[in-house]
Amino acid sequence: MQSEMVAGGPPANATPPIVNCPLCTGQYRLSKCELMKAKSPEERKSLVRQVRLCDNCFASGHMAMDCRSKMRCQVNGCGWKHHTMLHVQKKKYDCGSDWGETGTSTASGPSKTRTSTVSGARETGQCSATCSGKNNVCLRTVPVIVRGKGELDQIMTNALLDPGSDVTLCDVSLMDKLQLNKASSPYSGPV
Repeated sequence: MQSEMVAGGPPANATPPIVNCPLCTGQYRLSKCELMKAKSPEERKSLVRQVRLCDNCFASGHMAMDCRSKMRCQVNGCGWKHHTMLHVQKKKYDCGSDWGETGTSTASGPSKTRTSTVSGARETGQCSATCSGKNNVCLRTVPVIVRGKGELDQIMTNALLDPGSDVTLCDVSLMDKLQLNKASSPYSGPV
């Protein structure tokens, strides 16, 4: 009797090969192993890497970037090329831990309120992140109170925090309100 061939696979009537779980040596796939299910996603990922399996299909002989499986992570909104069991829920943004914080999450992204005591004065600020799309770019903003040198009037505005920047920029309209001297500098880009 001759068996039929299915394109890219074993004969149609072939019995699937017996797979031994690399964790407990049971006769089932790693994804069905109760010991594997009991581990955290980080521990699962470490095990998969240790035994040199694909992050996506748990097969040996290739990595996720070369995996031919059409399956992707099933966690809502992820869709990355890793097995759902390896999905790690990551924080989108962390305002830091150097101040007392309370956190909330909105449609525009996570938000933290920070409180600090500096020189006996109590300061409270809100740090929020606005993210969009799959490749998130988070922009940290904080409300600030600014005033010109020697001025008693204060203006409440928002500041964009960019730790990668080596310049401090200010909108001309804010400088006018604060009656500050303007200095030109060689900068090209949006403000």
